[in-house]
Amino acid sequence: DSVSDLAFSVAICARSAGTMLLRFLLVLLAPLLPNAWAKGAGSSNATAARRESVLRLRSGANGTMAPNLNGEYKLSQTPHGNGTQRKFPAQYRDYPGGVHYFDIYSPIIKTLYSQVFWQGLDPVPIPEDIVRRFDGKGMAVVGFEIDQVRRTPQGDVPVPISVTYNHHFESTMVGKHATMENIKFTGPDDPRLKRLDKGHHGHGLPSHKEHWLARDLGTATSGLPTTQDFGGANGGECRKSFHGYAPGFAQVIDSPTQIQITPMQIDTWNRDEMNISYPTQFFPGPLPRSSLAPAGATYSGLLECPVTTRIQKVVEGAFVPQSTGTCERKVASAADCLAAAKLLLANAQANVSTSAGTDEGYPAGCSLLAVQTSRSGVHVHFSSGSKTAMACGSGSVLLRGLAAAYVTLAVLLDTTADVATITITGPSANWFGVGFNAQAMADAPWAVIVDGSGNVTERKMADQNPGRQLATSVTVVSSSVHSGLRTVVLTRPLMGATPEHYTFDPKAARLNVINAIGNTPTLSYHKAKGPSSVLLLPVSTGKHVAGACICAGVPAPFGQAKGTLQYTPTAQAEDVGSGTVNFNNDCQPQPRSDMLAMKNPTCDVRTYSGGQIACHHMWSLLDADQEIPWADKPLEYHLSWCTL
Repeated sequence: DSVSDLAFSVAICARSAGTMLLRFLLVLLAPLLPNAWAKGAGSSNATAARRESVLRLRSGANGTMAPNLNGEYKLSQTPHGNGTQRKFPAQYRDYPGGVHYFDIYSPIIKTLYSQVFWQGLDPVPIPEDIVRRFDGKGMAVVGFEIDQVRRTPQGDVPVPISVTYNHHFESTMVGKHATMENIKFTGPDDPRLKRLDKGHHGHGLPSHKEHWLARDLGTATSGLPTTQDFGGANGGECRKSFHGYAPGFAQVIDSPTQIQITPMQIDTWNRDEMNISYPTQFFPGPLPRSSLAPAGATYSGLLECPVTTRIQKVVEGAFVPQSTGTCERKVASAADCLAAAKLLLANAQANVSTSAGTDEGYPAGCSLLAVQTSRSGVHVHFSSGSKTAMACGSGSVLLRGLAAAYVTLAVLLDTTADVATITITGPSANWFGVGFNAQAMADAPWAVIVDGSGNVTERKMADQNPGRQLATSVTVVSSSVHSGLRTVVLTRPLMGATPEHYTFDPKAARLNVINAIGNTPTLSYHKAKGPSSVLLLPVSTGKHVAGACICAGVPAPFGQAKGTLQYTPTAQAEDVGSGTVNFNNDCQPQPRSDMLAMKNPTCDVRTYSGGQIACHHMWSLLDADQEIPWADKPLEYHLSWCTL
């Protein structure tokens, strides 16, 4: 089969704006379906509703005589086996005892060239005829077929895989004793996210914000399963891959009602040179510089999911802020210095200015100084250094830092007056708060909570628990509301009132914090939360004040570096991608694997050049200086499932 043929078979994984067709094939545990079932339920318009399903049954009492959705399947002989092809009928209509089938169309999928579509789609109802027929009974699924199609007045038109490539797909069918629930994660330390992301089909979760999850509502009286997963590690070849069981084996579900599909697709359609339907010849579109596809390749280099310049690698420990002494390992260049500053100031809303030279009024290497006349100003200087260069942070009496996440936090430490000024901004109608010297509630931090009326309390937090209220140590200088946001300004001594109150350390260049917002005026379960950090920089109060140094960290051994990939969208309106994903590749040492010994670039975030970690929902796989082309020509289609 041709590459483009294979693409169409991947219907359940499409991610342009179209439809995925799924055909499920089934045998009956209860009496056979009546002939009247073959009349079907008709076809709904693809644009009439986001959720839709279509029944296309041509089954008589003895099963369907219709050919396969994707033609005959080629099955290889099992080594040392006997009669593989006879045990797995290449045509489902030849299944012993007969099979029946129904088709399901996914919600519409819409993409532009270079965009990834990887998202859990809304559940689709199974046709009412099927639901009624198997209410209180078991449905035995012996196979399924998939396609990706555009739905037209003339009928379904398959979309070639060279137009939109299916990377992989997952689907879950539920019965009336279960439901598909869209759960919202509260942040990166949500225990549900950590558990699900680690064990989710080997691919991880498509989103760290929300996820469709099957939840049992009770036990079926039949004792049969209430949910079943259907999928395949095959991607682009899934249309011509056989998704069936040997006679006598099936996936059984009680009282089926819905199916939810999660496809991962990559839009590779060159709108100027390629047909959207068969027959078509592949022509590559624009590619990023990191693509490894050779000239004249019959596939798109986008399929490699290359790391492009829209993606920034953030390596833990690569750059370390320091407010005393000198750097043991210095940042190598002015370019690296600026890159390090932008990385460490990513959540500080900083207005950065730069300079370079050998001025003795700066520390050697890379340093950052808060501009006294600007609340957000930060000056970045790179110096090749001299013997009389200043020590990191020397002469500073004021330190300032800002972090904007779910709440905005500004900290000003005055070492002369022994006063910490804390300014926190959050939603005016609901509670919000900040925990200091922590990256999770389990760190039991001292926290400041502001409720919907502006009342301020202090707490000692606990793991997944609000903890207990502490004695008041802060003075509320002001509390104001503007445009739906409340800003409170607080002061307190640098030293904590008790060991349970945090003590600010002027020598610490970075202050880790957690922040959260609620759904209610008073403290309750958070709507959203997450970790952040504040870079505390010396304020330029005079010429004898040195900035905080940015030092190079000690490199981790190959394969042990930790970090993230951060997607930064361009100014183009159509570039709607966003998000940060953890680098979680884990290469095993010999004798389990040779990858570490060979220093395979996939094993380390610092050398990682592409793969699934660099492919997430709506990320464009072009470089930052390349516009997404054909922005006025989105691809729309559906994935279709046929169940037998």
